[in-house]
Amino acid sequence: DANQGYTVSDAVRTLKAFEELGVEAVEQCLPSWDLDGMRFVRSKVDLQVMLDESVHTPIDAAKACKIDAADIINIKLMKCGGLYPAEKINAIAEANHVQCMVGCMLETKVAIAAGVSLVAAKQNITEADCDSFMYAVDPEMGMPGGFAVNGGVYTLSDKPGLGLDIDF
Repeated sequence: DANQGYTVSDAVRTLKAFEELGVEAVEQCLPSWDLDGMRFVRSKVDLQVMLDESVHTPIDAAKACKIDAADIINIKLMKCGGLYPAEKINAIAEANHVQCMVGCMLETKVAIAAGVSLVAAKQNITEADCDSFMYAVDPEMGMPGGFAVNGGVYTLSDKPGLGLDIDF
């Protein structure tokens, strides 16, 4: 994740070097607004180019897909506004043969349960980075259930909704 840190020329040069090291994908190497630059970088490298900060809305996803600016879109529920817009972003990406992943920021187990559920429900979402709840002193956050994690594999609860046991 370059976190928007490169210029177009730096990105091409750096990503070419990454390819020699066996790196398979890079996330958001250019500023979020530079979709044309992302398209150019993507045309010059063989590794996969992922957009994150460039895609907040379904319209952003459509713009990126229309000009072939990405191989992968990172969907974050807190960034896009929840499950419904996330599903729209995925549908747009899928229609344009762009894979998706679900990522997270520092959010609660409720949001992580929703994100993991989206991953499980959508064939086009092939990757997930949903571990922010693990940074909490109490990873359960007072909300047992939802999912279990074993060796990096998430298993969803079979309880209704997000499967969390919330007792206020």
